Amino acid sequence: MEKYKKSLIYSCIKMALLCALLIVAFLIFGTPLVNQFIPSMPSSSKHASSMALGAVCGFVTVLIFGIISWLRTINNPQKLSAMYIKTSDERELLIQQKTGFSTFVIAIYLLLMAAVVSSRINSYIFFTLFAVIVVTMVIYGASNLYYRKKY
Repeated sequence: MEKYKKSLIYSCIKMALLCALLIVAFLIFGTPLVNQFIPSMPSSSKHASSMALGAVCGFVTVLIFGIISWLRTINNPQKLSAMYIKTSDERELLIQQKTGFSTFVIAIYLLLMAAVVSSRINSYIFFTLFAVIVVTMVIYGASNLYYRKKY
């Protein structure tokens, strides 16, 4: 159980680093701060910057709630045991493999960072990347539901 507890702590640290990285990327590329350092960079529409702010706030909020939830679980032996049993369940592992969870998460965060950077460069690129993020999340949700019903 200690090994599982350490892996949860490590996951919380990774989630906190993702939070910080998203915030820094938004502050650098999603705000007018970057214009001081790169004067030739064209500014994008306020709508793109506002949507980038909303996307970053949404992802950071989800990450913070996830971190808080896992930290509460780590401190409660009964919840920790129940979570360990659920995550080590063969059915859950199969579902996770089939949906490609880790690849999905990495791709979404990379796309989100690219969208934040593009929000200062060109609003068309930002909206395209944002649409890709939304479509990818819908496809993931649909495949997750499919495999949960199939297995």
